[in-house]
Amino acid sequence: MTIFINYKVFDYDSNYIGATGVGLEVGALRNLMKQYGEKYQRNVYLTDRKGRIVLSSNSAYADIADIEGMNAIADQVISGDGGAFDYRADGQRVFLNSRFVKELDWYLLVAEREGAATKLLSRGLFLNLIICGLITLGVVGVTAVTITLYERASKEQEETITNQHEQLKLKNEQLAEAAQKKNLLLHILCHDLANPFGALISSLNLLEDDPDLLADLLPEIKKSLSNGMGTIELVREMRALEEGKIDLPLRSVLLEPLIQESLTMLRSTLEAKGIEIKLRVARELSVLVEHVSFTNSVLNNLLTNAVKFSEKGAEVRIHAEKNSSGQVELTIADDGIGMPDSILSALFNLKGNVNRAGTNGELGTGFGMPLVEQIVKMYGGRIKVNSRDVSEFPQGHGTDVVLILNP
Repeated sequence: MTIFINYKVFDYDSNYIGATGVGLEVGALRNLMKQYGEKYQRNVYLTDRKGRIVLSSNSAYADIADIEGMNAIADQVISGDGGAFDYRADGQRVFLNSRFVKELDWYLLVAEREGAATKLLSRGLFLNLIICGLITLGVVGVTAVTITLYERASKEQEETITNQHEQLKLKNEQLAEAAQKKNLLLHILCHDLANPFGALISSLNLLEDDPDLLADLLPEIKKSLSNGMGTIELVREMRALEEGKIDLPLRSVLLEPLIQESLTMLRSTLEAKGIEIKLRVARELSVLVEHVSFTNSVLNNLLTNAVKFSEKGAEVRIHAEKNSSGQVELTIADDGIGMPDSILSALFNLKGNVNRAGTNGELGTGFGMPLVEQIVKMYGGRIKVNSRDVSEFPQGHGTDVVLILNP
């Protein structure tokens, strides 16, 4: 006897194209099941929806309800799409896999005693499911080939359109990325130049009030000008880095003087809000960074944010120590208003446009933290941010930023 399975074939507009089918010779299928059962010490059954055995590798039973142990779970075995079960027979545990073959409207059952399963465990963990899949694939294989022939022409056209669309999308993404990089460089120029120039203006104001302070302030003035020129040079270097023309010049630098340099540039900002800095950094700690970018872009951005979102008279804590891996962990912590999850999750995303006013109405660009992350990664380091929003934490709110840097 031969079982025929026929399929109607439709195009993408649901128009009937034709029909195809596949025939299964029952005798050949029975022999295949028997050979498989003998080779792998398993019993294979094909049953109808009522549990009547249509074909099997063991012809001793007419219904799964007649099989010891399986009769207790017969209703579960032949329901839904099948599944994995186990039962006991002759004092042994039997594993059973059931799968509904919709093309035949039959259930395919594969039973294996626990002893045989463990014997073949090294190569047969998923063998039952694979065999089930192969039998199903054998049934629908001819249909798939026929449908593929009809679909090939339309797929080629679809792939051509898709490729053109992907190329256009890629070009748009490249243009957007280039625009973001330009905005990032503009941020460095506008934001990071403001700090050294602000320190310079503060020094000049002091000189205007007391010219005799020139000798004391001259080193700070020179350092501010040097930092400003360094920022301009950094922008040039970052452009060259993007074009692959140079590598970022990293060297191991003592950390505490870099922090002091940043605090000097931010002195007027700190004084305007009455922020108290609590610094706890060992003098011998060093970090592998590039001096100008670390001071002007990383430290200045992080400290400016800490001040920006803190209330007047608050404190900002700066602490550094080596972790168990020998890396330096630099923490900048504040008790400011913190960030909700919606802002924290997009903090390093250039497309996220994370930008909000500070506690005194200070404005920002939204590029600061993405820039910090990008530079820290260039150092071979990492950045972590933990924040507690004031609306959710009326007590204990604030933000902790941790830089993990190589020594």
